[in-house]
Amino acid sequence: MSGRILAHLRQQWMGALALLLVLTGGTAYALDGSNTVFSDDIVDGQVKTPDLDADAVVSAKILDNQVRGRDIADGSVQEAEIAGGAVRTGEIANGQVQAEDLADGVKPGASGARAWGTFDGSGNLLRSKNVTGVTLLNTPGHNQYCIDPGADINADTAVLMATETLPNSVTSATYNDVSHVEWNSESSDCPAGTMEVQTFAGLADDRTFGDYDYGGFRLSPNPQGFTFAIP
Repeated sequence: MSGRILAHLRQQWMGALALLLVLTGGTAYALDGSNTVFSDDIVDGQVKTPDLDADAVVSAKILDNQVRGRDIADGSVQEAEIAGGAVRTGEIANGQVQAEDLADGVKPGASGARAWGTFDGSGNLLRSKNVTGVTLLNTPGHNQYCIDPGADINADTAVLMATETLPNSVTSATYNDVSHVEWNSESSDCPAGTMEVQTFAGLADDRTFGDYDYGGFRLSPNPQGFTFAIP
């Protein structure tokens, strides 16, 4: 009789111990089947990096505007990751674009001109950028300069701007002389692949017509210094 009572008490004690272990988290249970773990089965903050499979977090799993600068490793964003037109002026810090960051056609020089030069009118190119040379043509009745730009510039489609340059021109308020320079966009005398500039001088010349005396000048071809730029 006493033996049955002791056995019964022992079973009650072991049952109570098992219940205590369950209530205090001392026992884990295996789940049957797949897809049986739900979000509410996981304690907040308990899914760590080692728990994630490689490539498990895709774009659709990331909330919009949640990837910050601190989440991206230095040097990880390459050209392929940047969409076309994504980098605008507002995304570039002041003073961060340097000459080496610019393409050859837009590097500094004459406000970003692809080619430029200053010519003294006597056959000397004083300073220049991306210009192979300037040749003076001795064509009767004309004063023409053929500018040979760099190989990366198509003379048939490029535009040239030219202006007089002191002190290598005749412009003078004292003598009422003026220098004039023009780009000839339909060059006919310069070799193919070059661009033509013509220079003139307007020299003071009083002309008398009857009772009226008109001050004027004679415009004629004349070697003049000039500065040019090809944007």
